[in-house]
Amino acid sequence: MATTDTRLAPVPASRRSGPLRITFPHRRTDGEPAERRRPDLRVVPRLRRRRAGFMAAVICLAIFGVMFGLVAFQAKIAADQQRLDHVEQEMGDAQATYERLRLAVAQLESPATVISAAEGKGMVVPDKVTYVTPSMADVLAVALAEGRSAAPAAGAPVGDTTSGWAAVKPIVGATP
Repeated sequence: MATTDTRLAPVPASRRSGPLRITFPHRRTDGEPAERRRPDLRVVPRLRRRRAGFMAAVICLAIFGVMFGLVAFQAKIAADQQRLDHVEQEMGDAQATYERLRLAVAQLESPATVISAAEGKGMVVPDKVTYVTPSMADVLAVALAEGRSAAPAAGAPVGDTTSGWAAVKPIVGATP
């Protein structure tokens, strides 16, 4: 007794002549080789599919998080660079103002400016210049009158060639 296989076999190539031609499956006969049969397929368990989907979602979320972190880091770097550029601009402006003010002070302190301002107030240039050097007694008297200590600093050299400058300087302090 011949057994008939009820599985559907692929259509032979001779019946597939055109791309739009509809073909009907035919029953497999006993004479066809078993190698042409399809492999047995099975359904993947639902738990494995869920786990794979969950892992894919976690990986996508991790990649998104890393990318978002990189963008945030780049934005922070850009903002800090803008702040640094602004501070450097302010520093350059401040240095230019400082140099401009130094030039103005140098011009106002120049001898020509001082002489012209003095002549404008009625002063005249003397024929002879005399330099006055106060004695040590005069310096000590002024220091005592102002309430400063008259004692020279410990270790001050006595009899130096600068008219007692080292002995007087601690008494007068920062005053010229």
